[in-house]
Amino acid sequence: MTDSRALLLAAAAWVGSFAAWWSGGAAVVLLAGVAVVAAATRRSVWFWPAMAMAVALSAGVGTALLARGGATPADDAVGVYLQLSAQTTSSTKQIRSTASGRPRVVVAVDLQHYSSAAGSWDSSLPVRIFGPADGWHDLPVGSTIDFRGRLATLEPGAAAVFVSASGAPQRVVAPQGIDQWPASMRAALARALDGDDEDAASLVAGLAIGDETGQSPDFADEMQLSGLSHLTAVSGGNVAIVLAVAVMAARLVGLRLRPQAVAAAVALAGYVILVGPQPSVLRAAAMGAVGLVGILRGGAPRGLPVLGSCVLVLVLASPGLSVSLGFALSVVATASLIAVAPPLLRILTARPWLRRAPEPLLLALVVTISAQAATAPLLLAIGAPVSWVAVPANLAAAPLVAPITVLGLTAAVAGVAIPAAASAASAAAIALAGFLVGIARWAAEHSTDEPLSGPGTAVAAAALAVMLILAAGRRRCRVSALPHPAAVGLPVLIAVLLLPESAAPGEWRVIACDVEQGTAVLLRDGADGAILIDAGPDNSAAASCVAHAGVRRLSAVVITHFHADHYGGLADVLARTPVDEIITTGFSRPTAGADMVSREAVDRGVPIRQVAAGDTIGLADTRATVLWPPAGFAGGDEEANNSSIVARVVWPDGFSVMTTGDIEHEAQSALMGRAGPGPPADVVIVPHHGSDNQDPEFAAWARSAVAVASCGDNTYGHPAPQTMAEYESAGTVAMRTDTGGSVAVGLDGDQLTLNRSE
Repeated sequence: MTDSRALLLAAAAWVGSFAAWWSGGAAVVLLAGVAVVAAATRRSVWFWPAMAMAVALSAGVGTALLARGGATPADDAVGVYLQLSAQTTSSTKQIRSTASGRPRVVVAVDLQHYSSAAGSWDSSLPVRIFGPADGWHDLPVGSTIDFRGRLATLEPGAAAVFVSASGAPQRVVAPQGIDQWPASMRAALARALDGDDEDAASLVAGLAIGDETGQSPDFADEMQLSGLSHLTAVSGGNVAIVLAVAVMAARLVGLRLRPQAVAAAVALAGYVILVGPQPSVLRAAAMGAVGLVGILRGGAPRGLPVLGSCVLVLVLASPGLSVSLGFALSVVATASLIAVAPPLLRILTARPWLRRAPEPLLLALVVTISAQAATAPLLLAIGAPVSWVAVPANLAAAPLVAPITVLGLTAAVAGVAIPAAASAASAAAIALAGFLVGIARWAAEHSTDEPLSGPGTAVAAAALAVMLILAAGRRRCRVSALPHPAAVGLPVLIAVLLLPESAAPGEWRVIACDVEQGTAVLLRDGADGAILIDAGPDNSAAASCVAHAGVRRLSAVVITHFHADHYGGLADVLARTPVDEIITTGFSRPTAGADMVSREAVDRGVPIRQVAAGDTIGLADTRATVLWPPAGFAGGDEEANNSSIVARVVWPDGFSVMTTGDIEHEAQSALMGRAGPGPPADVVIVPHHGSDNQDPEFAAWARSAVAVASCGDNTYGHPAPQTMAEYESAGTVAMRTDTGGSVAVGLDGDQLTLNRSE
């Protein structure tokens, strides 16, 4: 296949699969459009290419519709407690605790059977389980488990169904058959690493076999901020290392080319079985193999058709990959290594002042720059901050990755029969991983100073990537037919400088940010200012929401109460956006949360004050009145939710929003009795993420046009169906952030406008 034909067919299948996965049957419109184009080109040279693309598009749509239909749970099984049986396909990964302080984990499984009072179903659904750490943290890959939990619907763009587990697994059957030997090697690696530095040990396990079980949430955040998080997930780089070691070993024993290929294939199959045959691993194996083949066979001329063919097969075999960011990142990174890295290496080695530089160093530089340039536009487009430290951190880490991976795999294999050899290999791997941990921590410390994010920077990064590719293409082709990179890139960069960074609707008044299980609400205050009600959990989602909305300054950050899912993201917000003041409730329980907020305010030099019912908050364009809690509100830690600040915010034209924190039934009843019937609110934030602990009259009392439950994947059942039903019965449009992303409400004349942002 030629470059263009392979890539066009792969792109057509990808687009068809993507459209069908997101829009279901509506994707058939695409087929009609392509059929019209094919008919219109019947007498031109474009007829057969158009027909081939139509066939690929049809295949993508058809397979995606079939796959999505087969991956949808029964309607009667959604939202109710079920008895489920499944087989684990990944190691468990610890995730950050919720406000309750209970550690939680996530694990991928293949759901085999589920049942409830309404019926019983056999299935083969890809599922991600969220559950308490107790009983889930040490499950071997390939285990069969029985447990109790609730299924969610398969949302557009999701390749797996989510399940909230209730308690620990009720039955665990150890891996059987072929799954036994990889389980024994994973256990051997865990034993060899036990007792060593926790972060370094988790890094060895992640690099060697993609096991993130031992990685703490704090260290995971450091790896993310430093741009090194890809190292602890199995990727094409890991696979390429395994293949390279297998080929080198085969050459050392004198095998010829064909036996070398067989040895590499056996090593690849064994590695896939060892780390687990989950979709991300299969994708990484395919992409890694393609990247290696492309480089060995001369770069772009042969590598790109192979890559296109691989993408075509993978998308048709697993249509869910079409909506996977990981798959997109793998494809563009591999394409960049094939098409850009070789000519870029030739450009560098042609410079006199670089000719004496060590070739491995130049190769590491080229690979890092190529991969970062190709993936940065995608990361920035979805709002993931990309710091300047990512390139130097990856360059510094590059020499350590291969030896740590090889030593970790040696410890896993040798640990089954030769524990002493495994201990020696793991000790060497831990020593090297310690240096990598230091690199990650240094980079994370410096990455939060000026993070890059937003659509403008995404376009800027895309322009730079285009310039790099054109420069490499002109060098490789040795012709001037391609435009000079500056002619394409510079106008785009200049235009980007004139573009606003906002990804929110221009006339928004309120944005309920999607911050996972937590709350963060933006209220516009002036042309480029806002008030932030709560800062979400301990992640960067609230800070990213502020940046994407085009907010340059926060008039105030209101922390409604001191639970971590409401103040956890405060540090990131203060680091990235100027804040005039922090406002809190006078009920300083739990004390750990109150102390944390106070420390952040002092460290950043931001004034902090407390408010109670009756106080007003004067701002630029809005006026906020505090409705709850009353002065002197008292109680223990269990009253923290009911101490939440409830505020009514009104704009000069009468538009109003009521924010409610986590007040529950008792505080809601007291608030209604204290405040009496008031004017209706255009928007209300549903109390306590839509929990079932609500006064049944509160929704009708609020009389809002729009109600938003701010929530994420959780084990509490938020938002409760009856709570959302109460708002709908009151004539309110009830929305939630966990199934559709952030919710933005604006005003166009006298009409409310609603926008979703995934």
